[in-house]
Amino acid sequence: MSPADVVALIRLQTAPKLGAVTLYKLLSRLSDLAMTPTQFVTLSAADITQSVGASSAWMADALAGQDPAAASEWSDKLLSDDWRLIPHTQADYPASLHAILGDKCPPLLYLKGHAALLNRPGVAFSGSRNVSERGLACAAALAKAAAAHGLTAVSGHAKGVDQSAHHAALESGGATVFVPSEGALRFRLRANLRPFTGQSPDTWVIVSQYAPMEGWHVGSAMGRNRTIIGLSRALFVIEAGVDGGTWDAALEAERLRHPLYVLHDPDPASGNAAILKRGKARPILDVDGVPHFPDLESTPPSDPAQHQLSLF
Repeated sequence: MSPADVVALIRLQTAPKLGAVTLYKLLSRLSDLAMTPTQFVTLSAADITQSVGASSAWMADALAGQDPAAASEWSDKLLSDDWRLIPHTQADYPASLHAILGDKCPPLLYLKGHAALLNRPGVAFSGSRNVSERGLACAAALAKAAAAHGLTAVSGHAKGVDQSAHHAALESGGATVFVPSEGALRFRLRANLRPFTGQSPDTWVIVSQYAPMEGWHVGSAMGRNRTIIGLSRALFVIEAGVDGGTWDAALEAERLRHPLYVLHDPDPASGNAAILKRGKARPILDVDGVPHFPDLESTPPSDPAQHQLSLF
């Protein structure tokens, strides 16, 4: 992808009122037309109407009100730090995101690291930031077991369960996928993980779906849960409350009919117990604090066709 197209894609993603759903449809339309992002951002309102439909003329005003210099600056920083930008229409976009999320997959991904890991089977980890010692130990044990099975550990780089899974996967010689809830230029890899990434560049990849300078907020944390699920064969819930991000991730896996496994918790009032009571997850049992790595079921994802959106 040319640097000019990177700038144009950043401009589209940050244009006022041009949200993820509209951007997904727009990029699909540009792909159909064999039109580059750079060509599109220079069109007049009349040309946009002719190309993508009468209801899209407002995009010209949205783009005209931008300062292209900001997008150019962000692009320079990204490319100098070895980030890549991949739209959902590109051939090397992760196939599992299309298969599991359909047209609700992120329209753009910012990648840094060994991108081939995104097409390797992985297991997603989700759990509380304020996790118990048992939860930390079980997350680490399951991540190591996943590595032994040739599976990557996919998680959100938050403290607690996420960090334990990432660290254990790398420490045991496995691989991991970081899916942060902020933009690429806001992301900072945790200090205890940096030695692994420096020593083994083919064992990790960072994937952000957000604009380069977007910071953390509740909505972005919830949104990246779908991406974590979409990059995995199954979701492992280590410790959940009865609400919050991990609970939301479990419900999202249920909605997507994605394989869901939950660490057994003897406390009947726990979030884990509540998820298991819903009857759509399988328990991860442990003996003397050692969790048993489950035999992952091969459940087909929901048909993306039933999620298709109309164009504009």
